[in-house]
Amino acid sequence: MSEGGLTHTGVRLPLGRRALAWNARLVLSRSGFHAFISVHILVLFLVRGLLFPGTGGDDAEQLVFSQTLAWGYDIANPPLYTWLVVASQQVFGVTVLSVAFVKFSLIWLTYVFLYRSARHVLEDDRLAALAALSPLALYYVAWDAVLGYSHSVLLMAMCAVTFYAVLRLDAKGSVLSYLALGLALGLGLLSKYPYALFAVSLLVACLADRSLRARLISPWSLLALAAAAAVILPHILWIVDQPDNLFSASKAKFEISGGPGYVAAAATGVLDAAEAVVGFLSPLLILLLIFFWRAFGPVGRNASSSARYRRLLEVFFASLLAILFAAILVFAATRIRTHYMFILILFPIYFFARVRAVGLKQSSLERFAGVLPLLAVAVVGGLFFKYVADPLRCSKCYLHVPYAEIADRIRERGFEKGTIFAFWHPYDIAGNLRVYFPDSRVITTKHLAFIPPPAREPGQCLVMWNPHPTGWRHRVMVQLANAHLGTKLTVDEPVRYVEVAMAMARDRPLRFAYILAQGQGDCR
Repeated sequence: MSEGGLTHTGVRLPLGRRALAWNARLVLSRSGFHAFISVHILVLFLVRGLLFPGTGGDDAEQLVFSQTLAWGYDIANPPLYTWLVVASQQVFGVTVLSVAFVKFSLIWLTYVFLYRSARHVLEDDRLAALAALSPLALYYVAWDAVLGYSHSVLLMAMCAVTFYAVLRLDAKGSVLSYLALGLALGLGLLSKYPYALFAVSLLVACLADRSLRARLISPWSLLALAAAAAVILPHILWIVDQPDNLFSASKAKFEISGGPGYVAAAATGVLDAAEAVVGFLSPLLILLLIFFWRAFGPVGRNASSSARYRRLLEVFFASLLAILFAAILVFAATRIRTHYMFILILFPIYFFARVRAVGLKQSSLERFAGVLPLLAVAVVGGLFFKYVADPLRCSKCYLHVPYAEIADRIRERGFEKGTIFAFWHPYDIAGNLRVYFPDSRVITTKHLAFIPPPAREPGQCLVMWNPHPTGWRHRVMVQLANAHLGTKLTVDEPVRYVEVAMAMARDRPLRFAYILAQGQGDCR
């Protein structure tokens, strides 16, 4: 057998086996891992940023929020992701690439810090590579995060960074390691609020470990707490100053209920959370069961450092799930979405610690390592397929909307700059048009609590929406503009229309309506 046991000298393997063996050799070394994941993320960044002209959901939202720096933008999420987008725009300008760069940089950081942590925990570069690359088999990480999500991706990255900071503290116990952990905690809390569940669960696990408990019960922990507080305090003060408190936002987000329907609501929440946990870990769980089924059974106990960290992660996951399900039972939350489970991103490291404990089977390691690059290639191929196929089969393909053409039409009809006030569903018009009118202020009806200050120089007022057959969006847009921007528009204002077609579906044009007026009130 050659180095690593992945190919056999003198034996001609079947084509499929040879491909898997080559893939395994590609990713299992330290340099191979870094080269592979860097190239994969770069390709995803370029394909997503250059192939699809539009954005939707979280990405378009960030193009709206990133018009200004603030301690908070939306009560439902902290501001760190938007700050990163603002920084990215200094390099890429106000473009789709500026948002994509932040997202894919965070995904890359997740893989890198998972690998660093896994090498420390598993003490085996091959297993570390498998653990770190396992998110390629997580649908919500490998595919959904490429097309959507913002704060959840940042949450995932900060979970990986925080665990590495804990391992660094355990290994060194230096002043810098305490400071790094405090900064990680503060930035984690600024990523997405469910990070608090991750942090508390990790704290419980650390206190259950004798060595880490000694590290934490130390005066130097005050330095970590001070660093975390310094990072998070301005945002907390912003939250306190908001008319809508965090609890009311959480109640709506998680559909918290009570009263006579408590039992049914709690049961629904528990089932929903269980489905979310399994859903997030799929299809990775299936692959692990196929290749490493022995690791699902009992494992021996020994005094190795890997076994110690395995027990640490066992306590972490037990605490996390216990707190999650207890919160559901207490508050009767009935809406636990799968993407809330990005806090489970450490699971592959824990699982491969179990694999190490039951013993390695070379063929299983080789086959699993061979499959992971194929999954990465499938994702890239899926993006090209989506680009071609989506416009032919869906009526609301928001990533394919040619906003450049819409902007050109509006510019030809007289709009230069000013305020763009737009409806948000199913097309995030405001955020997408900001790319083509970077000197204009954009406002979306989705986030009416966030209205940037008007420009010093007065401009025009553009109110835009995608028309509904009943005409209700026309009436609502006029009412909202008058209520929130002080305009004096009426439903009798002349309405103009823009029709554009997606590149791959020219026979099905999209229609947008707008009112263009001289500056009125704060719409200028």
